[in-house]
Amino acid sequence: PEFLTGGPHGPTEPPEARAPRVLLYFGGPDPAGLPARARMLLQANGFKVAVATGYTGRETVTLAEQMATADILVTAAGRAVMCSAHIGVPTISIPVNGREVGHARLDSVHYLPRAEVVTDAQILDAVNAVARSPELRREMSERGQAIVDGAGTQRIAALIDRLAEGL
Repeated sequence: PEFLTGGPHGPTEPPEARAPRVLLYFGGPDPAGLPARARMLLQANGFKVAVATGYTGRETVTLAEQMATADILVTAAGRAVMCSAHIGVPTISIPVNGREVGHARLDSVHYLPRAEVVTDAQILDAVNAVARSPELRREMSERGQAIVDGAGTQRIAALIDRLAEGL
């Protein structure tokens, strides 16, 4: 989180005021087929679900904009969890590979087991728990936003200056 640069995105209204919506985002390869599986599971249980895709250069709406309108983000354990922290969207993370299991964990994110072993019941229980509690969504949102202070760009520039001085 120390070098997050942030941006102009943020929730347009408190999470508890938005219509229930789950955004699924698994940006890279997903051999476990998690987006389709989670979409069918959540839709079958009454959730409004949107699926965001990885960057193609043809998007008309950014991932950050999609996150800002979601009640809950279900994603892998990559950079999207940092983006969701900045935006303040409550996040459930399912690592899709061994590398992601070793990433730093944010206390604002609810982590589930890896994609190969996570059960439908675990996914549904986690989404239900967050969806049914405006208080929990608000807490997750506030904890996430507290992680990102918006000064990442300045820290990156200062680090580059220190490195350049050593040349």
